Amino acid sequence: RIQCYTTETVGTAAWHHVALTYDGSVSSAGVAFYIDGTASTVTQQFNSLVGSTVSNTNLKLGMNISLGSLIDPVLGYINEVAIFNAALSAGNITTIYNAGHTGDISAMSNLVSWYRFETALTPADDATTIYDRKGSDNGTGVSLVSGDFSTDVP
Repeated sequence: RIQCYTTETVGTAAWHHVALTYDGSVSSAGVAFYIDGTASTVTQQFNSLVGSTVSNTNLKLGMNISLGSLIDPVLGYINEVAIFNAALSAGNITTIYNAGHTGDISAMSNLVSWYRFETALTPADDATTIYDRKGSDNGTGVSLVSGDFSTDVP
């Protein structure tokens, strides 16, 4: 497995853009972190990938699950999650960051899923559904209620 982290911190009084890229190599050297459009230092914790990174396990955002228990949940809001099937360049990250919340990335190459974390599409929609604005892989918010969606976005 490959496990990396950055020790850089973000303030709690404002929105921040955080991006992670991975180039598909078998090394942590292929991992890059960006905070507010700027590359951050990457520290490797594990660097012993054997086999494939392809998995049928559900992607979990905002939580770390260890042995079935939720640990270290994100304390704050998450907005605008995009998943690409290729590593983005530093220039791509800067373009997305500079576009801000109103930027439309739906035409970007290699975009697979784009979760804007908006409220339901129509009043009849389930408030716990996280809609994929690019593909068809809608997600389910765990323990979400309608009031958990915020209009306080950048």
